Amino acid sequence: MSFWRPLLLGRKKPGSYDARAAVTRRWEPAYDAESLTQEIGRLAAAVQGQTYPFYTLTMVGPPFCQGDIVELGVDVPCIDEDGEAAALAAPSRFWMLVGNTCDHARELSHVPWTQAVPLEARARSEAPAAVLREQLEYRHARRFYVPTWPSGGDGTTMFWADFLRIVPVHRKALKPGMLRARLTKEAWYLLHACLIRFLARDDGRED
Repeated sequence: MSFWRPLLLGRKKPGSYDARAAVTRRWEPAYDAESLTQEIGRLAAAVQGQTYPFYTLTMVGPPFCQGDIVELGVDVPCIDEDGEAAALAAPSRFWMLVGNTCDHARELSHVPWTQAVPLEARARSEAPAAVLREQLEYRHARRFYVPTWPSGGDGTTMFWADFLRIVPVHRKALKPGMLRARLTKEAWYLLHACLIRFLARDDGRED
C-alpha cells in the first residue's frame, strides 16, 4: 500500500539542521500519513456500505487471531494515579485481541503473552450524531469502532476499542469457548491501519 512510503526519503541530508523548522513543525511519522488516512476512509466506507462484511461467518484458522472478539469477565488492570496497581471496572464483558496472530501460533513457553483491549459500550440512541458519525468514519485515532457482531445483540448498543487501555493477557487465559466473532480480511486491514495510526502518530513535543 502506498502509505508505507517513508517520508524520511524526501528530507534534507543527514547533518543539516533547520532550527526554525525544529520548533515550529511536529515530528512527522515514518509513513505517508495522508495516504494512510485515505486508506482508512476507503476501508471504512466499504465496510459501512457493506461492500465487505465486517465479520466472517466461518471462524476457521488458528484458535485466536488479531481482531477477535472474546468474552472475558475480568476487570481492567492498570497503574493508577498514585502509582499503584489497580483494577478498573470493565466497561463490558467483551474484549478485542490486538496482539499479532503469529504469536498465537508460537510455543507458549516462547510467547506466553498477547494483548487485548476492553470494548466500551454505549446505547446507540444516546450517542450524539457528531460522535456517531466520527466513530462510523473511523476518524478518532484513539478509538476503533466495533460493529455489533452476529451474536452480540440487536444493534442498539455500539462498541468501540479504546487503544489507550491495551493490556497484556496471558495466552493460557484464552479458552476456545470465549471466542465470539472474527474479522474478515478487509476489516482486519481497517484495524491494522488504525493501529498504525494510533501507535505511530506525529509527535507534538515541539508544538
